[in-house]
Amino acid sequence: GPLIVVRALEGDRVVLPCNIITENQTDSPILVLVYNGFTEKPVYRIDARSSSLSDSKHWSDLGPNARFDLMSSSNGLVLDPVKAENEAEYRCRVDFKASQTRNVRIKLQVVVVPKKVTIVNGTTGMDLNGMIGPYYEGDNVTVTCVAEGGQPRPRVRWYQGDQILDENPEVADGEVTKNTLTLHNLGRQDLFRVLRCQVTNTDLVKPQNVTVTLDMNIPPVEVMITGEKSFMIEGEIYSLLCE
Repeated sequence: GPLIVVRALEGDRVVLPCNIITENQTDSPILVLVYNGFTEKPVYRIDARSSSLSDSKHWSDLGPNARFDLMSSSNGLVLDPVKAENEAEYRCRVDFKASQTRNVRIKLQVVVVPKKVTIVNGTTGMDLNGMIGPYYEGDNVTVTCVAEGGQPRPRVRWYQGDQILDENPEVADGEVTKNTLTLHNLGRQDLFRVLRCQVTNTDLVKPQNVTVTLDMNIPPVEVMITGEKSFMIEGEIYSLLCE
């Protein structure tokens, strides 16, 4: 049968479509079987061979979150809430009294958003947030964005405004994806520079963003004394301005 791809966020309600309606008004389903396409084992069954469809017996190996919707126009297996372990390729087989058996394949992709996104010091590993520093002119700064979890594996990018600074993660190990950004030779133009880490693995929800702002200690570039006279008279009061 045809392959239908269905994507859903973990925890949402999802329907695996399986049409049980025929053009023959006198015909009706007598057996509905949903198989796990990887194991070819039935995970849901509706047996109406000895009763009407509305009074039929349902059997499920998917737990209490699974039920087959027989009433709405979009018939199918409902998973509410859908779980990450439900991701698989399914096959729904419908046997009718008179019509030809119908098969449809459904590929369920369950998206799990990263559970935590943090920025840490690339050297010490300490958590960073808000204003970081202060740094001095000529310093180097290394920050690492850490994304925990996520299915499929998230994309971790560094931005300044809308400009991409780094989009290639250095570490993708287990459930952790990291991207380390190093800025060399900081200058006074980096004062209050905002660094943003964006993490995303789906277009079903907005990307997650975390930011840090650079603080700097910047020495003066010039010192002037103004208001002095070429000579001063004893006993008089004079004002000098240092800026």
